[in-house]
Order: sequence, then structure tokens, then C-alpha cells
Amino acid sequence: MGPLARKEAGNQFCKEGKWHEAAVEYTKGLDECDENFPPDQRGLLLANRSQCWLKLSDFQKGLDDANACLELLPEHVKSLFRRATALEMLGRETEALSDFARVARVDPGNRPAVEAAQRLRAAMARRSDKLVEQSLPARLAATLRAPTAQEEVQRDACDKVRAAALRGEASSLLSHGVLEALLALGDAEKTSPELRQACLRSLCLIASGRERDDLEAADARLQTQGKVETPTASAVDARSRLRAALRDGGHGALRRLGRRCKGHGGSVSQLALLLSYCQEPEDEAALELLAEALDDEADASRAVLASLNAIFDVRRQQGSSGKAVVFSSGLRRCLEVALHVTDQQELLHGFLAEVFSLLADNNDRPRELQVDVPGIGLRLLEPFLQNQDALLLRNGLAGLACLLASRAKDAALILQMSAVPLSAVLNALARPVPGPEGRDAQGHAAECLLLAASDARTRQRWIEGGGIEVILGALSNTDRGIRRELVDAKLVAVLAIMAAHSKDVRDEIFDRVDFMMELRFAVDVAGDSAKA
Repeated sequence: MGPLARKEAGNQFCKEGKWHEAAVEYTKGLDECDENFPPDQRGLLLANRSQCWLKLSDFQKGLDDANACLELLPEHVKSLFRRATALEMLGRETEALSDFARVARVDPGNRPAVEAAQRLRAAMARRSDKLVEQSLPARLAATLRAPTAQEEVQRDACDKVRAAALRGEASSLLSHGVLEALLALGDAEKTSPELRQACLRSLCLIASGRERDDLEAADARLQTQGKVETPTASAVDARSRLRAALRDGGHGALRRLGRRCKGHGGSVSQLALLLSYCQEPEDEAALELLAEALDDEADASRAVLASLNAIFDVRRQQGSSGKAVVFSSGLRRCLEVALHVTDQQELLHGFLAEVFSLLADNNDRPRELQVDVPGIGLRLLEPFLQNQDALLLRNGLAGLACLLASRAKDAALILQMSAVPLSAVLNALARPVPGPEGRDAQGHAAECLLLAASDARTRQRWIEGGGIEVILGALSNTDRGIRRELVDAKLVAVLAIMAAHSKDVRDEIFDRVDFMMELRFAVDVAGDSAKA
């Protein structure tokens, strides 16, 4: 038939979609070519057979024929496109992109070539980004460990660690040793306070498992307060590693890190918050460090109290499955120092409430571990209840209210154990210090009375000691505002209980005050407070 006839036969089979038959005809045509057959016609036979192999998914043969054609016809656009297709299917994307781009430049109207080039560029870029991301933790760890790295570079690495953690890549950071690298850098003597703070902040974020970093760390920690926390697997792993690392050498690593942070409020704050994720109420070294930080670093008081709240809140949430909290020297020191903090009322109140509540839970303790909470609490609080400083007195009354609430059934007994607590309560009501600290002290005092008022003997003592006069006098205070109204609501609640003591007492109260109006007021305030 001759090569040209074979080519025509093959073309006809192609039109019919009979790719194998077409390939056979083109092969016969090529075999019949002699040395006088025009090279361009031989090239077209190869180009056409290349298309057949591609349709038959024999990409290597398709590539070989496209290459052979291009040796004879270097500018044959269809063969360039077919070679690009074969290369892509064989996984040689860089070469395929080069050919598709070349076709697109020669023939801008060739949409399959243009779209293929765009698609390949995008796919390769995505893979490149992924490779960079996969290698990022290893590079960050190396940068953090490099003894000659500039501080600016290492601080940038800390920023990138936090960004990676927020992208959900904490497990990859952990597997590449980033946590250990951050700890080592933070613990190095030559590390600047600012870089140490950045290291500790990054460790906090990894240990927290948070997906946001737009809050101050102390505020973010407080958001978990009172909530059952379900940390991610990577956060659990991070906390376990931190706990082991900081306990190394009998907590020597923790104490050394504490000394490194001393004097820099930002570093102390971050270390305190880090401890809230990996330490427990039994960790004396951690409690001692937090007490020292609370005593020495005024700028860190919020973070330290947030950490103490979190450590004891976690234990409270464990219920009967958690260990019984022991009143250790470290815990005593934390309580004593915390009571001297005068600008973090809410956090202080939360910490005192958590600790007294946990210590008062003697139900599951063996006898030798049972705690005399009233005795311990009063010995701790009496210096503050007798203090002339209005802010420290307020803190003492807040602690007393927490102590009474932790042992509500023994509240009256606790007030009778010493003359100091009841005297402080009545004095706060009868002779309040002007200003917000006086109102706060009255509020705590009223709460103490409310907790103890259910005991008949205690009520009788108050009545005989002029307690009704004190309460009525406190109610007549002309100072107003939401804090004042809450104080009055508590006082009215106490009067309601005392009015039930006897007819004489009830008559005296009703003669002295429009009790029903005051009671409606108290209910309204309580409702507004609950809504708020």
C-alpha cells in the first residue's frame, strides 16, 4: 500500500476511535518508509502514532514517538502538546509544564495547553508549600537550638511556632523536638528576658491547645475556669513532656527556670501560666515558685493568681477521682501571699474558694489526711481580719466568707471559735471604711452573717450583742450603686432569717423598717444580679 496509504488508513481508524488498529497501520507505514521518504511525512506518521499510544494509555510509547517526531519537526505543536501530556502522566510534571507553557506561548488560543499549564503551576506550588510546611518544624527546632543564631532570628522562630500551633500543627512541632528546643533556649543563661518570654509564650500556646492567640494569656486561661476542659491529643502530649522536663532533677529544672525569669514580669507571667498546664496541687516546687512570684513581681500578680485558680480548679473538677489536697507549706505560703494582693479581687476570691472547698472535702480522706479547715482558715485569716489597712481587711473578710461557705454547716461554729471573725464582721458593717473597699468589706461581712444565720444560738448572740441595730444601721447607708445594693440585699436576707427567730425580734424589725419593701428590693437586686 505504501506509507502514505497506510497513513490515510490509520487516520480513518482514528476517526472511528479504533486506536489500536490505527497504531498498527502507522507502524506498517513507518516500516515501509525507505531512505527517500520525506522526513516531514515520517514525522507525521510518528506524531499520529503518538496520539494512538496516549489514547491507549501507553504513555512511555507516546512519549517516545513524540520525541522522535520533534527531532524531525522541532516546531510541531501537536507533538509538543502530546509530549507534555505523556510527561505529566508519567509524573514528570516540571518537564510537562515546560512543554505546555511552550505550546501556550506559540498558540495562545490553545485552551487545553493554557489550562494545563495553569493547573500544573498551581499543583506544584501547593506541593512546594506543603513541603515547606513539613520541613518548617525541623527548621524551627534547628534555629532555636543554634548557639550562634541572632536573637531576632530566634524570636521570629518563636512567632512561627505560635503560628504553626494555631494552624493545628502542634503534633508536628512536638515530633520534631520544638518543645524541648524552646525549653532549652528559655533556660539558657545567655538568653535575654524578652526572648525567654517569647519562648515561654510559645510553650503556653502549644500546651493550651488553643486555636486563638488574640487574648492575653491570663485572660485565655481564665476562659477555661469552671469548665470541663477536653485538651487535644497534642496538648496532652505537650503537658506530659513539660511535666517530666520541669520535674527533672527533683524540680531542679523548674527552680532554675524560675531564677532565670526573676525580675522580668513578662517572663514570670508566662512561666506562671505555663505551670497551670503541667503542675498539680502536690507540686511543692511549683507552689513555692508561684508564691515567690506573687510576692516579688507585682506585674505578674494577675497571671500567678490565674495559674493558681486553674491548678486547683482542675483538681476540683476531678471530684472523687482526684487526689485529696493536702495543706502543705507551699500552699500555706501561696494563701498568705495571695491575701496581700489588693488589686485582683475576683481572682483572689476564686482561689480562696477553690482551696477552702477542696480542703474541706474530708469525705474520701483517710483519717491521717483529714484537714482541720476551720482551725487552719482562722489562723490564716485572723491577722487580716484585725488589720487596720482597709484593703487587707477586705481580703480577710473575703477569705472568711469563702471559709464559711466551704463548711456551711459549721459556719456558726467557726464564728464562735474566736472573737476575731465576728468582731471583724460587725465592725465592717457598723463602721465601714469610705469608698469601694468599704462597700466590698460590708458585702463580704453580710455574706458571712448570711451563711451563719441559720444557727439559733448564733442568732441569739447577735441579738443580745446589738446585731439588729448594726444591720439596720448598715441598711440606712446613703451610699448607692450596684455594689451597695448587693450589700443591702444580703443584709435584708439576714434580717429575714432573724425575723423568724422570735416574735419579739420580728416585731422589732417590722417596727424599725418597712420590711416588705426592703424584701421586694432584695429580690429585685438578686434577680438583676443573676441576669448580669
